[in-house]
Order: sequence, then structure tokens, then C-alpha cells
Amino acid sequence: MKRILRVIAWLSCTCMAHGAEIVAWKTPLARYSWQHSGQEKQIRLTNPPEATLFFRPGDELWDLGKLPKDERIETDPPLEWAVWNATTSTLVTKSDWNGIWQLHQQLRVSSLPKLCRVTMEVFDVPKDGAPLSDKSTLLSKLSWTSRFQQKSEVKDGTDGRTIDVTAETSIGTDRFDLIDLVLETTIRLPEKPKLELKTSLFLDNDHSTWIARDFDGKQGLDLLVTACVEMTDGTPIREAMRLQAGNKVKSLVPTVSEPMRHRIGDNRWLCLVPLSMEELAEFESPADGKESDPFAEPPRDQPRKSLRLTEVDVPKALHPWVGRRGLDLNETMRNTGITIKPEDFAGYNPASATIFLYSDSEHEIDKFEMLFASMGGDRFPALSRLHLEENPGQTVLAACSGRNSSLARYGTENKLSKCVEIQPFVGRKGDLIDLRIHYENKAEKQLGTLFNASSTLSVGQYQDLLTGSDGKPILRAKADIVRP
Repeated sequence: MKRILRVIAWLSCTCMAHGAEIVAWKTPLARYSWQHSGQEKQIRLTNPPEATLFFRPGDELWDLGKLPKDERIETDPPLEWAVWNATTSTLVTKSDWNGIWQLHQQLRVSSLPKLCRVTMEVFDVPKDGAPLSDKSTLLSKLSWTSRFQQKSEVKDGTDGRTIDVTAETSIGTDRFDLIDLVLETTIRLPEKPKLELKTSLFLDNDHSTWIARDFDGKQGLDLLVTACVEMTDGTPIREAMRLQAGNKVKSLVPTVSEPMRHRIGDNRWLCLVPLSMEELAEFESPADGKESDPFAEPPRDQPRKSLRLTEVDVPKALHPWVGRRGLDLNETMRNTGITIKPEDFAGYNPASATIFLYSDSEHEIDKFEMLFASMGGDRFPALSRLHLEENPGQTVLAACSGRNSSLARYGTENKLSKCVEIQPFVGRKGDLIDLRIHYENKAEKQLGTLFNASSTLSVGQYQDLLTGSDGKPILRAKADIVRP
């Protein structure tokens, strides 16, 4: 089965014939022309070959089309043009999708050094306990970069405001849009209780996520975290490979998304599955039959020639999801055992890195989804956010399915006044959460409240966990699934 998937992937993307596209690559020039990466002997362009969003007035442009063919990446067919924008350190090319794929194989953007920038912001909780919002008063902020799979320790203490952080981030080999963050932090702010947080999260790249709130009914803190994959010059990884689409720019760096189904009309279905060039870059040619050495330096030989798939008009009903044109994969799908009737259509949209099937058979749709969904790998565990309504006060705590997250507040004389530890398990359908929770609130003038138990929550609905003698809730909980 793995071999079949590789053959399909190879045919789906390397065998393309498509209209010319303009793509910008944030990569060192030496990866394109390892003999001519300096300023010497470069041919300056007075005017760009054509107008594009990747060129601005005053940019220094070098014509790379005049370089010797044996000292640069050569594609088949040749690129229409290739220009180095020395001002922005960007390679800009124009070619069909076959040329884009061949360049992608050689430039190896995914192998460029990457760092993770984590930014933590601390906000003042409104006195009325209003919902989480970045419109609240910002009390402190700390941002740092570090290598992946390396523990970092950072601290900032100014004006009586101290944030101590220990963190470690990880990403998948070719996936840059989901970041695994292990975080421990201690926050000390003037006239606020000391707060400690320990959590492990999966965050969407460059999306801010509220991860905690501690509120005693009068005052409290909200924590917002953003994790972003960057290149060494600070360029966001999403800008490493960009396509000009009309008057807009679209990132070609892959993202993780689940297969999607749409009901078309009364009895037809459209299934879309992400199938990116980043993932396909690891597939070997089905002809050589050899396993590649993952530690070997990629060879400098020219990209292999590829067959062609035909670009055709797709059925009108599919235009809202896949556009008007796509690459015809009908015969490729038939070769896998999927039934393609004359009124069905299987295709590939290289701009959105999506393979799709249009059919009236849910059985064939199921087969298609099972065949291709495994290529993107499993999505990271769901991230949930637990809201606890206390009497008085609130606690909000984010945690990944199956992982622990804890929050502790310290009062006068550094005595523990409240601690919350949770371990949620998100159900397969995302509508139920099994929750293990330890909650203890040691109010200074009270005997305190303890709740140490397990429960099952319906997503988005409050549940009374603990009620008093008057029948009113002392502690109630609601859980949500965090989505970008």
C-alpha cells in the first residue's frame, strides 16, 4: 500500500502541465546557483521582466537567466525567467507547475534552518470578569527565539514585574503549522498574587491562543501565547514559498487540515484531501526502487524529467471549492481501484495542494479518503480549554487531549491559595471530553474547597461539578475545543 501511495503522489504532482505562475522563494541564492551567489559578474536589470508583487520600485534585481546552465538549477521545460531580488534576498521565478515542482525538489526550502519565536502576554482581567480579550490592559510581555528540540530558559524582571519561563518547542519534519510547546512559567506582578503555570500545548503557527486565566472575583491575570516558526533572518516560515494569485500573495508552505466532504446537490459528494508539495518532496521515484539515505547530502544533479497530466475544466458545481481548472487524475484513480464514472471527476489543484474526488458513491468517497488521508499523517491531539466558574472567581486553563496542565496561585507570605490540575481526553467526534480534575481553593478566611474527581463534559455546555447546601453551584465547568 505504501508503494501505491508513493506512485500516486509522484504522478499527482511531478507530472504536471499547467499555466505559468510567479513564485517567490525565500532561500539563499547559493541554492539556485552555487557558483554565482555573490555580487561579482551579476547582470543587473534596469526593469523587471514583468510587473509582480514581489518587485518594488528601487529593488536591485539580478538576471539569473544569463548564468551558465551547468552552474544553476535547470528545469524541463526551462523557466520563463528567474530573477534574484537582492534587496529582499528573494528568488523570483516564472514557470509552469512542473517547473515549480522541480525547483522545490532542488531548493529544499523545508531543510533551511528554522527557529521558533514564542511570545507570552499577560493581561489584567477586567473587574467584571469579562470574556478573554486582547482589548484588556496589557501588564507585561516577553518574546524569545530558540531552536527546536532545545530547552530555553528566559527571565525578565523590570519595574517589579518578573516573568520566568522554561520552554521547549517541537515541530514535525515537514510540517510547520503546528507547534508542540512545553511551558512552565512563574509570573510576579505588583499588587497581584504570584501565578505558576505548567502546561503542554499544540499551537497553530502564528495564531495567538489564550491559555490561562486566574480571577478571584476582584483581580486576576490572563495569559496569551503565540508561537511562530521563523527563518534565521526573522522571516515567517509561511513566506518561504509564495505564489502570486492575481493581486494577492498565497503561501505554498503546507498546512495541516483534515479531509473535507461537501454534499453537492441531492446525491453527489465532493471530497478534498490536502496533499502538499512539502509532503511529496520525500517520495522517491517509483522507478529506482531504492530507499534513500536520510543523512546523505542531496545530490546536485538536475531534476528528473516528468510526464504530463492534462489541465482541464472541472465540473461547474466544483468551482466554489477547487476553481475552474484542475489536473485530470481520472485514469490515475482508476488504477488504484476507485470507480470513476463518466459523470465523476478526480483532480488535483496544485495552488491549494489539494487532491479531490467528485462522485455519487459514498463508498468510493470513503475509499478515496482512506487512501490519501494517511499521507498527511495524524493531526496533533486536540487542544481544549476548560472554563471553571467558582464562587467567587474564574479559572481558565488550556490543555491538550491526554496531557496534564496545572495552575497555582500564591497569596500572602507565598502560601498556596489555589491550585487546579486537569487532564482532558477529547472524544473521537469532538463533542465529549472526559475530564480528570483536581481543584483546591484555600481562601485565607475560609476552610477551603476541594474537588478531586472525574467527569464527562459535553463541549460548550456548563456542568455543575459541586453544589452547596443552598443548592447553588460552588464549582461549574465548561470545555471548548480551541480552533484557529
